[in-house]
Amino acid sequence: MEKFLLITLPNCGPCHAMKEYLDRIELENGLKFEYAVIDASREDEIVNKYDIQSVPTLISSNGNKLIGNPGNSKLKEWIMSQIS
Repeated sequence: MEKFLLITLPNCGPCHAMKEYLDRIELENGLKFEYAVIDASREDEIVNKYDIQSVPTLISSNGNKLIGNPGNSKLKEWIMSQIS
């Protein structure tokens, strides 16, 4: 099962929307993946490791990054490209 890291900040509207999109994509499309939400303000080590410059940032298990919230359909396409 593919695992992702979602780097966010607590008061970030696009970050909250991204979480909702991820949950919806998994439910509506039967895709199997997991994601962990990382608060960038509390996880300096992860922010530095992945050179996070902007939130939200979604990172696949192979290190590919999706920066920003592209919307539901483009997010779904990106996730599918990482799972296959």
